[in-house]
Amino acid sequence: MERGTYGVRAEKVFDDWDGVKEVTSPPDAAPHRNVGKIVLAAGTDQGARVKTAIVCPPTIYGPGRGPGNQRSIQAYELAKVTLKRGKGFQVEGRQNLWTMAHVQDLSNVYLRLVEEAVKGGGNAIWGPEGHYFAENGDYVWGDLAKAIAKNAHKKKLIPIAEIENVTLEEADKLVSHGSYFGV
Repeated sequence: MERGTYGVRAEKVFDDWDGVKEVTSPPDAAPHRNVGKIVLAAGTDQGARVKTAIVCPPTIYGPGRGPGNQRSIQAYELAKVTLKRGKGFQVEGRQNLWTMAHVQDLSNVYLRLVEEAVKGGGNAIWGPEGHYFAENGDYVWGDLAKAIAKNAHKKKLIPIAEIENVTLEEADKLVSHGSYFGV
């Protein structure tokens, strides 16, 4: 994470409408930047023939409808580790704010973009400014960690409902990308 803080709420909120240029030009070290460059270049170089857009999904929840992945990852992994450890955990500041979207809402975004592309572009924005944050709400990771621990304790699956603060390194050992989630 470039800003070097984990579990701390970022004051900067990115905007895919008014601030799209900032969103589509992150540093080269940013996750997925290599793929974003390819997509943006295709939309610029072949814009008349190829309609490109980047859809940036957040934490996805809800049952999948396809034959592959049937569930999301983050909350399930946090619950699994909480049960395995016998107590909940969170990273440093506990205020990392993430957005979320139901998997069916997200699939509707992709479907709508395909429908608009078939119309020759339709009402969608394409190319270098075709960037969409697909979300329908937000949550704080620390609150999710507390809710999981509270419910696990209530069901007598763990002995205490309290949350333990862990370091970034400990979080990454407990769950893949634990520090990045900033639980």
